[in-house]
Amino acid sequence: MTTLSPTRRLSRQRGCGVNRRALARPDGGVIAAFDGLRGALAWWVVLGHISHTIGLGEGRFGATLSALLRANLIAVDVFIILSGFVILRLLDLSRPALGAYLAQRAFRLFPLYLCVLALSVAALPMMQTALTMTPFETGRNALRLAQVESGVTNLGAHLLTHLPLLQGAVPHHLLPHTAYTLVGQAWSVSLEWQFYLLAPLCLIALRSGWRLGVLGAVLLGASALPGFESGFIGRAWPMFAVGMATYLWARDGGMWPGIGLALAAGAALVLVSPRVGAGVILWGGVCLSVMGAGGLGWIAKGLSARALRTQGARSYSIYLTHMLPLYAVMWGAAALGVEPSGQAVALWIGTVAGTAALSVLTYRGIERPGIAMGRWLTSGSASAAASSVPATGASGVVPRP
Repeated sequence: MTTLSPTRRLSRQRGCGVNRRALARPDGGVIAAFDGLRGALAWWVVLGHISHTIGLGEGRFGATLSALLRANLIAVDVFIILSGFVILRLLDLSRPALGAYLAQRAFRLFPLYLCVLALSVAALPMMQTALTMTPFETGRNALRLAQVESGVTNLGAHLLTHLPLLQGAVPHHLLPHTAYTLVGQAWSVSLEWQFYLLAPLCLIALRSGWRLGVLGAVLLGASALPGFESGFIGRAWPMFAVGMATYLWARDGGMWPGIGLALAAGAALVLVSPRVGAGVILWGGVCLSVMGAGGLGWIAKGLSARALRTQGARSYSIYLTHMLPLYAVMWGAAALGVEPSGQAVALWIGTVAGTAALSVLTYRGIERPGIAMGRWLTSGSASAAASSVPATGASGVVPRP
């Protein structure tokens, strides 16, 4: 990656009662509220998956709570927006060499992912049995069963797409359900990896108006390609763009010429998809709270609580491992002949407790050592300082107007 000359330090900027410096953090410091946000989002996904499993809201429980829990894709949307913000900040503040950047990103994702992939492949028969025996005949469980059966039937082909974490980039008409067969929740991890690979190109595009236009046109065309599902970068690039535009706005204000285009994409998302629009609005509220706008500071304060930040540090482990205890409890309860109401209680307690315990073990034993290994391998690079910026949360390579 071409390194540009260092740019001037961001001055303290205030306007309309907000402190953009608190959001941009040009000193490379941690944005505490974003750590807590990751923890809250990860558990929202977990609780939502339990809700979908037992049919919460499908004539069994109250509509308001169930609707909120089942809307856990909003949490994934906010994760995507946050990733756009964080990765551009990482690249802008740390100016890593391309090799160091990719190595650190790979060691951030792959060690835990490959372990979960191996466990999930071994557990495919158990998953298939659990989904066949479950008394909860929900649409989500029927879809999961079809996905697992596809994985069992075409295991070799699915492994070829899953091992490089590119299952989300394969059209479903070539390999049915490929983004969801072996590690269903990892479709968004595949999406994240695709973004990591493309982010350096985004930096190059940001240095030139015409390159930015070309990249935008290519991504727009990719979003219209048939046969791809949610794990394809072409489907999610507007959300990544909203996150990147948020960082550039926090750094430069309204001066950067591409901000209007990216924010327009965000506005279009609000209009086109209520779900994604809810994610954009939630993201905007958290950002405003970090900047102390409109009396929203209490949100950032709550998200900065130690308990949530601890969960945020483990959010990747929570997100990636939680379906293993969920399927184990589903299988065990069904095999023991537990009544449906008892199975529902067991799923709530067992999945939450199992995920909490498993995520601690995987974070300490796999995820954190993997991050350290990535830092060590790139320690000879002049840009190894990139590792000091939180992995999901990063002046110099994006020119100011």
